[in-house]
Amino acid sequence: MEILLYREWETRIYVQNLALTFYGVSFLGWCWEVFYAFAGGGGFVNRGVLTGPWLPIYGVGGLLLLICLQAIKRRPWLCFPAACLLLGALEYGTGWLLETCFHLRYWDYSGCFGNLHGRVCLASLMAFGTGGMLFLYLLWPMLARRLFSLPDNIRQGLTILLTVLFLMDLVWSLSHPNHGAGIADQVSSSVGSCYGKLPEFVTEPLTNLRFLL
Repeated sequence: MEILLYREWETRIYVQNLALTFYGVSFLGWCWEVFYAFAGGGGFVNRGVLTGPWLPIYGVGGLLLLICLQAIKRRPWLCFPAACLLLGALEYGTGWLLETCFHLRYWDYSGCFGNLHGRVCLASLMAFGTGGMLFLYLLWPMLARRLFSLPDNIRQGLTILLTVLFLMDLVWSLSHPNHGAGIADQVSSSVGSCYGKLPEFVTEPLTNLRFLL
């Protein structure tokens, strides 16, 4: 069944499946981060730069694992280090982007062994590798089973609805990033400057969309 799911992914890798996988994994990542903060005694914390219940870094990471590691999926001893490097590069790049755009730091590994600019460390790489393996061999087959069993009209409707909500959240968060105690530390006096750094051909349609929020 698992092999058939991956073959089906190869033949049905179209926008709707990509989008629903992205949103599903982003939501599960948000649930994990909220649970982790709650279990650590921090209470409920809406983690992430967006307002809604999704963390895009998890969604992007899930898609990267499925697309980039498909060829070596039958070799777990290669998948583990590849997942460490792939997701580690994603976390470092995302951390740099958030700090540059919003002047906010959503995680800091500065006190951890083997850290690189506080954005990634050895322990986080090991966690990424482990999480990547669990996703590839356990979580994804269960998620794909449900995703591919949805009727086309329901899949299309969900894709449109979630995409509209996500884009609205994204546009809002460009100028109103989610931050505060337990969420992010400010590394500069400027917050939300990413919007002003975007080129005009991007900001003009975004400005029009912001009137809907």
